[in-house]
Amino acid sequence: MKFLNPLLITLCIFLFSLSTQQVFAQSVELSEKLNEFSNTYEVYFSYDVSSLKGIKTNFQINRQQAVQEALTALLQPLQIQYNPIGKQFYVLEKISTGPKGGSSSAEQWSFILLDDTNLSPITDAFIFGENSSIGTTTDQNGKAVLSVKKLDKIKLVLTHINYETTTIPSENLRTDTTNLIFMTPKVVNLDEVVVGTKKRNSRKRRQWMRRFESAFFGETNRKNRVELLNPEVLWFEETDSTFQAHAVDYLSLVNKSTGYKMRFFLNDFKIFSTQDVKYAGQIFFEDISSELKNQRRINKRRDKNYLYSKNLFFKSLIQELPINEQRFEFGVTAPTDDPENPFHYTPLNYTQLNWRYGLEADTIVLSDYLTVLNKDVILANYLAKGRNGKILDDKPAASFLLSKTGRFVLNKNGYLINQKDIEESGYWTAHRIATELPIDYQSPVTVDDAVNQHRII
Repeated sequence: MKFLNPLLITLCIFLFSLSTQQVFAQSVELSEKLNEFSNTYEVYFSYDVSSLKGIKTNFQINRQQAVQEALTALLQPLQIQYNPIGKQFYVLEKISTGPKGGSSSAEQWSFILLDDTNLSPITDAFIFGENSSIGTTTDQNGKAVLSVKKLDKIKLVLTHINYETTTIPSENLRTDTTNLIFMTPKVVNLDEVVVGTKKRNSRKRRQWMRRFESAFFGETNRKNRVELLNPEVLWFEETDSTFQAHAVDYLSLVNKSTGYKMRFFLNDFKIFSTQDVKYAGQIFFEDISSELKNQRRINKRRDKNYLYSKNLFFKSLIQELPINEQRFEFGVTAPTDDPENPFHYTPLNYTQLNWRYGLEADTIVLSDYLTVLNKDVILANYLAKGRNGKILDDKPAASFLLSKTGRFVLNKNGYLINQKDIEESGYWTAHRIATELPIDYQSPVTVDDAVNQHRII
C-alpha cells in the first residue's frame, strides 16, 4: 500500500482553500462591501442607492491590490462602472446600453453637481434649458434628472446663488451615464455691492429703477404687465457714457399678460449715451396661465407676440421660409456723410447678406445696423414740418440691431447665440421682456413643404 506524502496533502488542501475561498464566501449587500472598501482604502463613494439595491457580492478584499484594480475586480462582474474624482472619490452607476448624448425626439440627462474645491454635493442648484420652460433642481446629494422632449439642441444652464453659472451645450452631455459637473464657488465683492445698494431707498435709486424697468421690460409696459418681485437684488452704476445694472441673484419676474413666471439670470445690462440698449442673460419660463383668469386671452396674446417676434424673424430667415417675406422686410442702415440724412437704409434679401455657414450655426457678417421692419405693425411718428407744425408720418415698426463683433451667430433653429454682443433699439426694444416667450413655445405658425405639410416653426 502506498501512502501520500503528508506535506503534499497539506499543500493540496491549502491551495484548494485559496481557490474556493471566494466561491464559498458568504454573499453580502454591495453597500456593505463598499463600506468595507472605504475603511480599507480610505476612499469614498457616491451612488444611487435604489439602483444598487439588492445587488450582492462574495468578493473578498485583498489588501495587496491597488484600489482601482480591486474596484474593477469588484464591480465589473456586476455591470457597474466607476468614475474617479481625484484620488479618494468615486461615482458609481449601472452600465446602461442607452445611446450617447445628442439630438433625438426625447432626451434624459442625469447629473451630479459637485463643488470643485472640496467635492461636496451642491444642493438646490437649478438646471434649465436656456430661454426655455424646461428645468429641474438638484437634491441633497447634488443629483438631478432633466427630460427634454421638444428641442433638438439647446444650452443647459446650471446656476446656484453661491456658485458661478455654468453653461453646457446639450451635445456635450451623455444619456448613458451620469454627467459629473464641477461648479466654482462665487466670489462676491461685498464692498462693491454695499456701495451700489446703499442708496436703496434714495430718490436716485428710484430714478435708476424706473430707467432700468423702462429699458428692460419695454417702454410699452405701462400697465405693469411685468412685475419685478425682488428689486433688492439689483444695483446700478452710472457714468457719462453708460448706465449699468447688476444683479446679485436672478430676477424673479411675473408677466400676467403672457402667463409666465420667469427667472432671469442677468449677465450684462447697459444703456449707452446713444440710448442703445444691450443686455444678456438666461431665462427660465414657468407656465402659470392655469392660475390666472382669461386663459384664452393669454393664449391669443402669446400667439400675437410670437408673430411679431425676433424669434420668428430669425427662424424664418435662416430656414428661408416664405413667411419671412410676408411679415418682415430687412436690410442695412449705415451712416452717411450727409448731415441732413446721417443714416441710409438699404433693403436686402437672404442671398444679399454676407453669410458664413457652419455645421452647428451660421453667421451673418455685418458691421452696420441690421434693420428689421414688421410689415403688419404701423407706428405713427410726428415730424416737425415748418409752419404747419407736426405732421403724422405712418411707417412700419423698425428694429435696429448692431453687433459689437460685426457678427450675428444663429443656430439651425434660428436662435441668436451671441445675444450678449448685440445692441438694440427701435420696436423690439419697446417690448423686450414684456413679450418674451420660451424657445420651446408651441408656435401658431405652419408652413407647407414637400416633406412635411403644415410643419410648425
